[in-house]
Amino acid sequence: MLASWHCCAGGRDGSDGGYFLSYGVELEGVRGAVLVVRTDHARPLNYMGVPSKALLPADVERAIQLALARGWEPSAPGAQFQLDLPAG
Repeated sequence: MLASWHCCAGGRDGSDGGYFLSYGVELEGVRGAVLVVRTDHARPLNYMGVPSKALLPADVERAIQLALARGWEPSAPGAQFQLDLPAG
């Protein structure tokens, strides 16, 4: 599927204090459901000084494909779709 995506990385909110890397993905130009990907990777400049892993375009592509296979509909309005990915 050829599409244009918008991705924004940040830290998880919650008890981890923003230690883990998370990011959101949405179909550009469409007000549909946002994909929120949560990883087990430390985010850059985390407060613990733990080395982090770079977020690569291929990682985002794999997450999009997995979310689509699990039922995410990026062009349909609705609640955000959460995808938890283990470190790897």
